[in-house]
Amino acid sequence: MDLPFKTRGYAKRLTILLRRNKIEPMKKYAVTILALLLVALTAVGALAFEPFHGPFDKNWRPKRFRLRPCKIVEGKKKVAIPAKYGRWHGLLAGKDAVTFSARHGVVIKERVDDIAYQVYFSITRPGGETLVAEQALGDGVEPGRAYSADLNGDDIDDYIVEAGSGGQGIGEGYRYTAFVLSSESGYKVSFLKGFYPGPEDFVDIVPDGHCQVIHTSYIFGEPDKDGKRPAYWVYNLLKVDGAELKPANELDGRFPMWVEATKKPGYKAAGSLSSEQKEKLWKADGEGFFWTAGSE
Repeated sequence: MDLPFKTRGYAKRLTILLRRNKIEPMKKYAVTILALLLVALTAVGALAFEPFHGPFDKNWRPKRFRLRPCKIVEGKKKVAIPAKYGRWHGLLAGKDAVTFSARHGVVIKERVDDIAYQVYFSITRPGGETLVAEQALGDGVEPGRAYSADLNGDDIDDYIVEAGSGGQGIGEGYRYTAFVLSSESGYKVSFLKGFYPGPEDFVDIVPDGHCQVIHTSYIFGEPDKDGKRPAYWVYNLLKVDGAELKPANELDGRFPMWVEATKKPGYKAAGSLSSEQKEKLWKADGEGFFWTAGSE
């Protein structure tokens, strides 16, 4: 998962003050060190599955499946976000249209439609050949990141494109992700919605050289006797099978894993829920988190 936005924001503000000479010269060194410490401490925390809960013990991480970040080559226009959408939290805050470059001259474009409250994306080859015609990626106001990788093992680049929903609190981590997977008949697109996706979610747990994806949901439990509702981070495992995403919890006995959302970091499975309770909560709030284009 990426560095939490609040900490990145504090460091950025300090840097701006330094550049504008708003801080006395003798204090600049102290402020610079403080900014670096903020980023460093946050980076340590980001090793855990944000926000500091996860399906694995904090001292163990599965083998990562390598992604190639796509470079931003265009996109600087600022957007006025209506107040009802909450304050700005952005993967690429301050941009409503972003162009990425991938290997072999492939271009990925994302744009925000403020009226429809949708993020759209398209992918083209050099010369304008369309790999993926423009289509909606998800509800939201934030263009996201983009990556390339051979996810299905056919020696052809596949693509991952993200969009953020622009929420607040826990909602700031809610994202839509498009998996653009190669096939004999061209590219097929599957969509995944969930919380705090990142490159570390692409793993090879078996390991057998194939890509699996860790998906994160946030599920509310039943009210207790005092009327308080506990919440849970729920982790499921998916696999890339040809040009499709498919459930893959059977590959690792820890999935699906329910971890109670607490103020302190947590990695242990929630033992207070029965199988029947989990099934009931999941059906009410968790199903339908991935689908293939045209199958909705």
